[in-house]
Amino acid sequence: KKELQAVFAECGQSLTDEECGELMTEFDTDGNGELEFKEFLAMMSKLVAGPTNAELLDEMFSLFDKNKDGFIDADEVKTMMKEVGQSLTSADARKMVDEGAATGKMDKAAFKTLCAEVIKLTE
Repeated sequence: KKELQAVFAECGQSLTDEECGELMTEFDTDGNGELEFKEFLAMMSKLVAGPTNAELLDEMFSLFDKNKDGFIDADEVKTMMKEVGQSLTSADARKMVDEGAATGKMDKAAFKTLCAEVIKLTE
């Protein structure tokens, strides 16, 4: 919960323990007490869905784009997921990035597309 609250704090949002628990209940689909990458994306995508929330989706991209080069690579995915309490191997992080872009780096458009796909999977 603390990791999730920290991520939301970086976006300028604060979550109570109760709100974190509700999000975990809704999005921790495998029930292991942790949010895997797709679960995290599903949660963030649902929370920022809609044209009025484009800035929040941009902020979400920025959270992953640690070096601010306009792309998300496997190392950045691994770092972000570690911040929310999920450890990944480098191979798993590369696989996740490759889901959004076969080039090994995901730009903002590919990230938004991946988020849209995750939303469809969770509806």
